[in-house]
Amino acid sequence: MTNSECLSIFEAYLRNDKKASENTLSSYLRDIRQFSEYLSSRSAIEMTDAGEEELADYIAHLKEQGKSVATVSRNIASLKSLYSYLTINRLIEDNPSTKLVPDKSEQKLPQILTSREVDLLLEQPDCSDLKGYLKKELTFIPPEQSKYAEELRQANGFGKYPVGLLGDVEIMFLH
Repeated sequence: MTNSECLSIFEAYLRNDKKASENTLSSYLRDIRQFSEYLSSRSAIEMTDAGEEELADYIAHLKEQGKSVATVSRNIASLKSLYSYLTINRLIEDNPSTKLVPDKSEQKLPQILTSREVDLLLEQPDCSDLKGYLKKELTFIPPEQSKYAEELRQANGFGKYPVGLLGDVEIMFLH
């Protein structure tokens, strides 16, 4: 059986029997196509003739290319699915993917806040209403730095009165 025939029947199996999602279908078929291309470039054998050694070499090749643990694991899942299907349907005698084991993915540790950062977080007022805004610290800026500087220039007494900043809200003190 040629690689393209193998790919076609595997696609039909994923689509019709497994009812795989489009994302899974796309990923698995891409993985199997890349494996087929790898076999063609290395040894010119068909996927149905590949053995444990060819599969192990391919996984090592993916790792050498710097593929992530998740990508290599998905490729292993794709190959296991393909070869399980081929074995169950007696298109091959032995399943060469049985010894493939994905590496455990590295779990990232959560970032921990310092006690100072926790305190600052808890001190933040709830700005969903006016009371929350009133609990925020009021800072003052020169009128020239206001986003309303042009309007302030036209008002009487520009430059005499400061502009208060309450978060991103500007408060004009006009007399």
